[in-house]
Amino acid sequence: MDEPAAIPSSGPSGSRDEDVDLHLLLPQQMGIWLDLQKHPDTADWDLGCVLNVAGPVDVARFESAIDALAFETEALRLHLVETADGPRQIIRDRADIELETIDLTLEADPEAVADARILAEMASPLDVRNGPGLRGLVLLLAADRTRIVLHVHHLWVDPTGLALIAERCLALYQDRLAKRSMGNAFRDRLLAEKRYAGSATELRDKSAWDDLLRDHAGVVPRLSLPIPPGPVTQNHEHDVWALLPARVDHRDADVVLLAAEALLVYTLSGECDLVLGFRNDGRGDDETDLIGMTSSFLPVRIRFEPRETVSGFLKHVARALADARDVRRYAGERFRVADGPESYRHFESALTFSPVPTPPVMSADQSAVTYGALPVGRRGQLDVRVRRDADQVVSFSVESETGPDEDLTRRLHRVCEGLSSGGDGLLGAVDRLLPGERSRVVEGFNDTRCAVAGGTVVDLIEARAFSCPDAVA
Repeated sequence: MDEPAAIPSSGPSGSRDEDVDLHLLLPQQMGIWLDLQKHPDTADWDLGCVLNVAGPVDVARFESAIDALAFETEALRLHLVETADGPRQIIRDRADIELETIDLTLEADPEAVADARILAEMASPLDVRNGPGLRGLVLLLAADRTRIVLHVHHLWVDPTGLALIAERCLALYQDRLAKRSMGNAFRDRLLAEKRYAGSATELRDKSAWDDLLRDHAGVVPRLSLPIPPGPVTQNHEHDVWALLPARVDHRDADVVLLAAEALLVYTLSGECDLVLGFRNDGRGDDETDLIGMTSSFLPVRIRFEPRETVSGFLKHVARALADARDVRRYAGERFRVADGPESYRHFESALTFSPVPTPPVMSADQSAVTYGALPVGRRGQLDVRVRRDADQVVSFSVESETGPDEDLTRRLHRVCEGLSSGGDGLLGAVDRLLPGERSRVVEGFNDTRCAVAGGTVVDLIEARAFSCPDAVA
């Protein structure tokens, strides 16, 4: 990693380093920073999205919108500095933004060239010390077709924040003088965190987490899952989605999917006492437009009881998730920060359930715009990545240690169907086998028939003696 960046002056007044406001990293930011110390060149913490525009794009106007967005959004002006007391972050007066426009209209296959350019962009990690805070590409495919890539670092912005950046960018593109400003209160979040640290509320929350994990002594062991290693075929990409059964209310989707993941992990591991990581958005009711890094992973403990019913298990999971959310400010990352990077297994390296926001289809003047989140580095042994569209349709994909896994996605979908229709039936009756597997277990493994010659045992012995008279009996 490069040498630590010097602390810059706070503005045009020329104030010196000692006048700069230094803010502590939030616990979830500290977890990322610790990982960056081990893997300084990784791009796993870079986030990106693509705006697919069907219609003309005024590039100069879009550049102005990006500049306005950077000016009003504090999270895009954050930079990391090293001090004698550890890492700190500062909010600069101006954001470093890099935006490149590439004309691909003369290419034989502009879509393929654009795909390759996007992959190269996301493989090049952003520098959290020296910027830029946002890097973008405007890929001109045709007169009425453009792909816009927005690239940020997870240390400063979470997936929800990235979706808000895209939404705000289009709003500014439509009207540079838009009155409603979004995401300009991240400094308030940093100050609130400073007040929370060491407070009675934090001590109460810590006690709740200690009670949750009391049997683990602060260390959640990593499960050994029987997921076969091997390359991922090209057709198993990040967008292998399975639709959640339509009869499941979208408000209950988190509970159903988390319960299904727990049941799937139990099936794979045989462990009946699980701690799953759940990505929490971290925004309060008055912070829905906050752009920044607020999400964290909450440890949700789920235990399987003998002869438990489906409805009882769903209520159990709902209570466990609600309890975790009640004390969400003391997120799992705090254990890692307090006890050192190795003494607590961060939930991003365990089993994760990660809702991914998907804004509704947006419009920019007369252009139709759709939003797509780019794949990010896999976080754990088994990741369930969830998204909702504008109509609250829930879809998900499963990624294992070898990458996106279509079989696991189909299996989780089957478990979701069983949970959503199981009612008061026994949890053990929920079908966790795919159609081909059931046939193999019930019929194939029990089909031990083999052809034998006719006659009695005596006849077989006589035939053997006749054919091999010199063989040892």
